[in-house]
Amino acid sequence: MRKSFMKNILLDGLRASKKKNTASDVIDLLRMEYRVDLTLKGFSLLFEASITRFNNYCLPMLFIDCTFVTWKFKGGFMVACGKTGNQEISPIAFGIVLCKNCESWQWFLTNLKGIIREDRPLTIISDRGIGLLKHVPEIFPNAHHSYCLYHMKGNIPVPKGKSIQTAVKLFGQCYTALTKENLYVAAKSMSNLKLDLVIAWMMKIPFDNLAAHAFIGERFGENTSNIAESFNNVIKHDKRLPALELVDSLRAKVIEQNYKRLLESKKWAARLTPCMQARFNKRITDFRSYKFRISSEKVFEIIYPIGKHPVDLDSRICSCKWWQKHSFPCTHAMKAMLQIGNDEPYKYIIPYYTSDYYRMLYSRPIYHIPDSENPPGITEKGYVLPPNSGRGQTGRPNVVRYKGHREKVRKKRKCG
Repeated sequence: MRKSFMKNILLDGLRASKKKNTASDVIDLLRMEYRVDLTLKGFSLLFEASITRFNNYCLPMLFIDCTFVTWKFKGGFMVACGKTGNQEISPIAFGIVLCKNCESWQWFLTNLKGIIREDRPLTIISDRGIGLLKHVPEIFPNAHHSYCLYHMKGNIPVPKGKSIQTAVKLFGQCYTALTKENLYVAAKSMSNLKLDLVIAWMMKIPFDNLAAHAFIGERFGENTSNIAESFNNVIKHDKRLPALELVDSLRAKVIEQNYKRLLESKKWAARLTPCMQARFNKRITDFRSYKFRISSEKVFEIIYPIGKHPVDLDSRICSCKWWQKHSFPCTHAMKAMLQIGNDEPYKYIIPYYTSDYYRMLYSRPIYHIPDSENPPGITEKGYVLPPNSGRGQTGRPNVVRYKGHREKVRKKRKCG
């Protein structure tokens, strides 16, 4: 369906027509005369450079979210973002769909699965949308699905007469507790404050997807899908553009950001990225008052003012659980490493946090997007067809959601 073909079959008819033709008239004409459907069902965009970047040099984490576009034809804008070793957003894939439903999520996730390497343990962080709860385990059976803390805080059922701030705070402690003992302490505080409704709600959610101490995968210190939310905020002024203009605007933003980061990274002299180097230096400052006992060449007991923790460097284990859950050495492990040598900590830091990986991350350029004048050389094999959303409502539902009992409800006033 090239421009030249469209012009040849439509130009004479448009000139001869006395009435003003609309886009829907053209769509109906093509459907009846040529059996060609031009209705947008789904549009998926994946940059080759972003795919290579994520599969090799980004943290094996995906942040998935969907926002609503505000352009003339409505619809949903799905996005999957990664995270660099400098704690920055790295967009991976986009999708424009008619509406946010289970079929659309299945189509987007299936496209996404086709580009993701499966030899790395993958962690997916998202909200608890129905489509994601259903299709993430089906399409990514080996991935670890973590529920976003921010979205869950907004769904806490707080009993009447109880403080919502207290309930949210205690739930956050349960979510981020690195040990089972800390989880029980926070849950006990809930029980003492008569927040049994919150505890019952928590018990219905699988702990493997919720609590940090029970989560099998690696979160790298991330508890929310705010990276995807932040990306949605970056494009908030572009969401009113038509689909193809929105895509080209995204491409321009990504190209500019990539080149800027590549130039910045060439000035770095440290072995780690600036964000992780600052965290590394803070660890060294924090453990100055710590003492240690050596059990063997790689096993230490670190003594600090309020307790002590055994550290096993070979197994990369500290009893505080911070190292295991955040994939970066804690202060106790750092104290033990520096007793062996100044270069010892770098042996235990994953390569995603190094400056070399970061520079390689942005070494591949992003090229122009093929269009009708310059089509790509592709085949139809392996394509995932867009979802058949029918002619239902598109975009954000206009129904009024249920209000919480603590929310202020403004009464609609009508002039008599």
